[in-house]
Amino acid sequence: MKMTYILNPSAGNGKCGRRWEAFERNLKNSLGSDSYEVHCTSRPGEAKKFSNLAVLSGCKQIIVVGGDGTVNEVVNGVIGSDVSIGILPFGTGNDLARSLGIPKSDDQLLNLLCKPKELDLNVAHINERYFVMAAGLGFDGLVANYINSHFNIKKLGAFGYFCSALKILATFKPFEVQVSVDGYPLQIFNTWMLATGNCPYYGGGMRLFPTAQCNDDLLDICVVSNLEKLKFLQVFPTVYSGRHVELQQYITMMRGKSIEIKTSESMVAHADGELMITSALRINVSEYRLRFLTT
Repeated sequence: MKMTYILNPSAGNGKCGRRWEAFERNLKNSLGSDSYEVHCTSRPGEAKKFSNLAVLSGCKQIIVVGGDGTVNEVVNGVIGSDVSIGILPFGTGNDLARSLGIPKSDDQLLNLLCKPKELDLNVAHINERYFVMAAGLGFDGLVANYINSHFNIKKLGAFGYFCSALKILATFKPFEVQVSVDGYPLQIFNTWMLATGNCPYYGGGMRLFPTAQCNDDLLDICVVSNLEKLKFLQVFPTVYSGRHVELQQYITMMRGKSIEIKTSESMVAHADGELMITSALRINVSEYRLRFLTT
């Protein structure tokens, strides 16, 4: 059975497609052109469709050529199967690849494909979707929504996230949230954001969940609250090193298998960058695991 490559040529502001052309020449020399097939996406949802069809055809290994959004679609397309997923991180954020220690150079990536190791990852479920990196609502949901609607900012990666955060900061109003973690209830006032994560990295290199492990059957939870806007500007840079967790007067870190979140009004939420509008989130560690190729 051939290996299936799912290519999102527009990822990374179009750099993905151009990089793939060069990478594929070396791939053909190493593995042969008859060892794989390529499906190229042109619109949202196609990566999920292509990956689902690959599973139904008996494919056992799917390689995602793109960024975290394409990975998320593939995860939702293969959930419940025994397929292995590889990543060529040619997108903008590449946070899952960063969390898994997947190399960046073409030579190292080619070696990974030729001599891969496999790692089982937890998959999380949020309302009607699955995710492997992070989900949440509040400030970061609004930032994700702003980025997705401004293409020129989206292509800037981590810098674009920071610029978008400054834009949202001008009008953002903290909110009240009711949270239950493994049945333990909490009410949090003056909340900026509540995010749950399965992997350390998020938002183009931020270590929002610095001690998260992708296969420990737990989700890490980060709640940001009781901030003034000026203090936010001081605290925000620490998230790139993971030192924000030391600021316990503003940052609350927890772990759990099941998280329920309720707000009084509908808000922008996200799962691996995919957006939804809701006032209630039910997030839990799924019964499913997926295998990812790593070094």
